[in-house]
Amino acid sequence: MTQDTPDLSPSRRLRVRSLSDRIGRFLAQLERNRRPPSRRERYHLVEALQALYEGRPDDSEAALGRAEQVAPLPAHLAAQPIPSDTLSVESLREGLEAIVSRHTDDPLER
Repeated sequence: MTQDTPDLSPSRRLRVRSLSDRIGRFLAQLERNRRPPSRRERYHLVEALQALYEGRPDDSEAALGRAEQVAPLPAHLAAQPIPSDTLSVESLREGLEAIVSRHTDDPLER
């Protein structure tokens, strides 16, 4: 593992993989429906990806659940532009792929 890669136990690595697969399915559903993610979905997906990147699967799972439920944005962000507003499904997928490769030691697992 590289110095900037979190040290994940096999069970945590499996959980990260499971969450990344779930996020991938969510993105695939958006692609099948030929629609961009809503502002709420995007915000919570970015939260889920960030937590997954940082090796915090519990937080990632919670954020993904909020994306799936299209939960409201935090009140302090609802009326203002946020960085995730400009992200497409493609850029979210690229981020997911980068996270998966960051957490994968074995090239055969990719």
